[in-house]
Amino acid sequence: MVPIHAVDELDDFVFFAMASGEGGTLGDRVRDRGPLSHSDAIRLLREVAWALGYAHVNGVVYRDVKPDNILLGQPFGRAMVTDFGIAVLAEDSGPAAPTEVLGTAEFMSPEQAKGGDVDARSDLYSLGCLGFFAIVADKEVEA
Repeated sequence: MVPIHAVDELDDFVFFAMASGEGGTLGDRVRDRGPLSHSDAIRLLREVAWALGYAHVNGVVYRDVKPDNILLGQPFGRAMVTDFGIAVLAEDSGPAAPTEVLGTAEFMSPEQAKGGDVDARSDLYSLGCLGFFAIVADKEVEA
């Protein structure tokens, strides 16, 4: 996860300072230079899985695992999960509103795409999609 270095408040505005991904996002990296080597992909997926596991142990379902939400250190350093904007507490992770599907379609679990209940398993499905993207440099799985 992206480390937060400081949180402060100015009048009614709350802000925080966090680490930056000097290496851009995983999406940028793959689009610019192609697929990762298997060893780099394994290391990256292990780091993302650790971050998701940490979120899950603390009762958070992330719901938006995708390449553009994975920041990379420079030149190809630590992977940091960012953008918890649609994450929910596991106890509140029931279906989205009937007309609302949250997440990024290419990386969603089937239950999430259908607007159903999601939990840690949905994030793990999305992690698998992320791994496919990282080593194939494509979002589409051909049957």
